[in-house]
Amino acid sequence: MINQTTGLSFNDIPQAMATLLERQERLEEKIQALQQYIVQYCVADHHYPMSVEETSEYTGIPVSTIYEMLERRELPGCKMGKRWQIYRDDVDRTLEAHRISQVPLTAEEQNAQILASKRRKPRNAGRYDHLVQPQQTGRSALLQPLNAGKGLSHQSGII
Repeated sequence: MINQTTGLSFNDIPQAMATLLERQERLEEKIQALQQYIVQYCVADHHYPMSVEETSEYTGIPVSTIYEMLERRELPGCKMGKRWQIYRDDVDRTLEAHRISQVPLTAEEQNAQILASKRRKPRNAGRYDHLVQPQQTGRSALLQPLNAGKGLSHQSGII
């Protein structure tokens, strides 16, 4: 009997499951290969030494400007003989430090920033504290006078 929605019969289910499992295994292998590639080439390659020409190509800044930045020590680098060595992660950090516009915030960071700037003291702070104070029990409650701590009031009858 063939199911109208999927086009599979009850007898075809084991074969379909085997096909799905094979596809899943291939996808997991590809994911693992991509993870290894990322770890090997993207993360480890970040501290990569570059020449001035490679740095210019990487950043889009002219070579003469890079030499000026190195001489003014605005860009970290080390001179090996007559040639400059500049590390890619140093270039990234320098460019981030000299950014004019701010990095866009995520929604959570924006909410946290708004909440932090809008903190106010509640309007009725301290006004009703006498109503929520814990009740004293036992012998210490008996030793205190009836109107102690409330001050003089025309409603209490004490003048």
